[in-house]
Amino acid sequence: MRVRVDVLERLFDGTFAINEVTSTSKYDPDKHLLDAAIQLWVVRGSTRRKPAPALS
Repeated sequence: MRVRVDVLERLFDGTFAINEVTSTSKYDPDKHLLDAAIQLWVVRGSTRRKPAPALS
């Protein structure tokens, strides 16, 4: 299985934020929140810096 982060943003303080991007105009928490959580889980397992999740 391959997991990729939609947008990995470097913040001014040197930390990172994960931004979940959707192709729909409607937010579906069952789908989009789970997708963002999986991305965050994978990134946290592969880095020392812990990104802050964000939905956009």
